[in-house]
Amino acid sequence: MAEQQGTNQHENESQLTAKGITDPVGDSVVGKEQPPATNNKQTQESKTPAISQPTRENRESAEEELKLFERESLKINRKMLEISRFTYRVAVFAFLAAAAAAVFIGVQVKIMSYQTQILGSQTESAAAGASIDEMNTRKQLEIAGKQAEALQGQLSATRSNFLEEQQPFTW
Repeated sequence: MAEQQGTNQHENESQLTAKGITDPVGDSVVGKEQPPATNNKQTQESKTPAISQPTRENRESAEEELKLFERESLKINRKMLEISRFTYRVAVFAFLAAAAAAVFIGVQVKIMSYQTQILGSQTESAAAGASIDEMNTRKQLEIAGKQAEALQGQLSATRSNFLEEQQPFTW
């Protein structure tokens, strides 16, 4: 059945084309003659064969073919519209995903910079504390050195006092 319909459709197309009816995309229209190449009416009439007017059946079949062509065109257009809508949705989704990734990366960079500032200030305070501790240690060493000298002086004074006390008395 489908083969017979396709064959009939092909035959109708060839008949319509032979009688001056072409597909809807073409330039000629049902019953319209082609424009002449020259302006002389006599040469036009002698060169152009007379085209008979299409019959009612031919017009109806041409209209049916136009309707079929229009239906097919509409189907193709709908499919293309669906594809373009899908492409648009994919593009919008990709843009939103890229925007979300950019926001995520921006937040991460901000957090990292804040943490780096904290780490830097902790390092500075640790270095300052270490230098203050070193100065305190040096002062303590100076004090300990002075105490050691004072103890040595006291020890020598105690020794000399002991020796003087324990010496035999000679009268």
